[in-house]
Amino acid sequence: MNTELMYVVIDNTAIAIDFTGTPIQCQLLQQDDIEYVDWDSADPIDWLDLTPDQYQVYKHTVDFLHQFTQQPVYIK
Repeated sequence: MNTELMYVVIDNTAIAIDFTGTPIQCQLLQQDDIEYVDWDSADPIDWLDLTPDQYQVYKHTVDFLHQFTQQPVYIK
């Protein structure tokens, strides 16, 4: 995974747009008081499992990231 992706952290989860244009979520790990994104834990966002409030926050975050992402976006 490209570790130079722009991401937003929400509740210990990093939200990013991967190289294919898919919104993904990754866990944050902490080591020696430094937090970093565990890119190996990347999974596509499961929109159906989100609460309505989570959905709104994630949707706004993904829209924000799409504005500043240069990768092509593929929507299914």
